[in-house]
Amino acid sequence: RYINDGMIINFASTDGIDTYSEYSIGYSISKAGIINMTKGISLSTKNKILCICPNWIDTSSTRDMDKDYLNSELTRIGQSRLISIEEFIPGFDKIINDKFNSGDTYRIDIKGDKLWVEKM
Repeated sequence: RYINDGMIINFASTDGIDTYSEYSIGYSISKAGIINMTKGISLSTKNKILCICPNWIDTSSTRDMDKDYLNSELTRIGQSRLISIEEFIPGFDKIINDKFNSGDTYRIDIKGDKLWVEKM
């Protein structure tokens, strides 16, 4: 409430939008909460605020997961491969440097074999 010219970036997940499963419903609910919190806060501050919702990213914790589970999840949601950090960062940079409306949510995903960014 004391800073009125900053930028707030919240991170959630596509699970908060449409890739949730019964197995991780609590996680999905928390991510939907972050998305809606972003919208709500945007109405009460002059700061620019947005929410980034990536799908599965190639991180050390993702690589340490059970491979069968990870592959079944990627297949279930239609993600052909993990999003690499090297492609995620330019996609993220483009979002924060382009004009966006405070309260916007952006999905970062893989379509085919290319990074896909969509304003929700």
